[in-house]
Amino acid sequence: MTEQVVSCPCGAAKMTVRGEALSQFYCHCGDCRRMLGGAYALEAVFRADDVSVEGATVSFALKRTPRVSCAACGTRLYADLPRLKMRGVNGTLLLGFTPAFHMHCSEALAPVRDDLPHFAKMPAAFGGEDTLVDW
Repeated sequence: MTEQVVSCPCGAAKMTVRGEALSQFYCHCGDCRRMLGGAYALEAVFRADDVSVEGATVSFALKRTPRVSCAACGTRLYADLPRLKMRGVNGTLLLGFTPAFHMHCSEALAPVRDDLPHFAKMPAAFGGEDTLVDW
């Protein structure tokens, strides 16, 4: 079993991530873009029990997904997915982030051209329909 201990830029929150990611991807949904202030989010999904945080955090949900951030610097640590018992860890904090696909590309600000699949919404493994966009 692998384990990574990572921290936010200010070091006030330390996150321990155990095991391998269940999935790693880029998310282009409007919720993620607004929360991160970027064109897309880098997400690595782990079982909730495999992600723990030390230090003060704050939780905020823009629409429905609670996101946990460092209370001191505001860096997003993970998105909480309690219904699925999973956490979507901020991929920018992890060593060796290796995305397998893009999702919610129908909401993308601009096309991203790479060799990964580009799903219009979500892949079937996440409850979607595997519909791809043609960039």
